[in-house]
Amino acid sequence: MAKELAESKEVVRLIKKSIKTDLTEEETLKVRNQLLDICKAIPAFAVFLLL
Repeated sequence: MAKELAESKEVVRLIKKSIKTDLTEEETLKVRNQLLDICKAIPAFAVFLLL
């Protein structure tokens, strides 16, 4: 959980950076992968809330 939180903070930092400058290919992949992880977790969280 702590690792996911740290990765999420890094993604927020990268998204803020992308407003001012272009991201490198590696940074873009990090953002994409983390956003996919978040999208995968949302349905599981919704099911958890229903129980």
